[in-house]
Amino acid sequence: MASKGFQFKQFFIAHDQCAMKVNTDSILLGAIAEINNVHSILDMGTGSGLLAIMLAQRTACVELFPSITAIELEQDAYSQATDNSKLTPWHNRISIIHGDVTQIEFTQQFDLIVSNPPYFSDSLPSKTKARGLARNITQNHITWLSQAKKWLSSKGRITFILPLDAGLKLIEQAKEIGLYCIERYTIQSTPNKLAKRIILTFSRVDKVCADKQLVIYQENHQYSEEFKELTQDFYVNF
Repeated sequence: MASKGFQFKQFFIAHDQCAMKVNTDSILLGAIAEINNVHSILDMGTGSGLLAIMLAQRTACVELFPSITAIELEQDAYSQATDNSKLTPWHNRISIIHGDVTQIEFTQQFDLIVSNPPYFSDSLPSKTKARGLARNITQNHITWLSQAKKWLSSKGRITFILPLDAGLKLIEQAKEIGLYCIERYTIQSTPNKLAKRIILTFSRVDKVCADKQLVIYQENHQYSEEFKELTQDFYVNF
């Protein structure tokens, strides 16, 4: 059953025990995050383990063979991420940790840190409540980014996917803690709709930010060629 999980080309993700199901946001982040010169990877809030597993697949054919660590707080999701990773060909490189992103400590540093952090959708019934929750979670975004900075290697990168407004705010907040956005990838569902998501990459080094765009669906509601090219190693039908 589709509700139990999602079949990719090289692995299956069970997600029936996870609040965060397999979704396009995580798939895009897993496909877009830059893996060049990466020896260690951290996934903050891994949920089903999807991001960690995608990055394990992407780095399986390079010389680096980076180790991948993933943190998950919720017990059921942690257990399911552990099970999902064990069933992949790359299980020996993936370590799932049960813990709180804001409290855990690492002695090592990571070259790539990724996260699809929690946020509240626009579908909450009370606009006032939604705005209040959105403000709280935006504060949590900078908390998560500050934590990520503690574990970031000197030339490492942090890549988050966020709602557009929250992402634009985080770019400004990041400067206050010595992180700079070096790439922003705005995501539109169709050519005629405004972007609702943004993938941001931060670095300790301040340089000109590269602006990129991606449209997921063409006007005929078929996947765009760019989307298919990005995700063809994962989607069964591409």
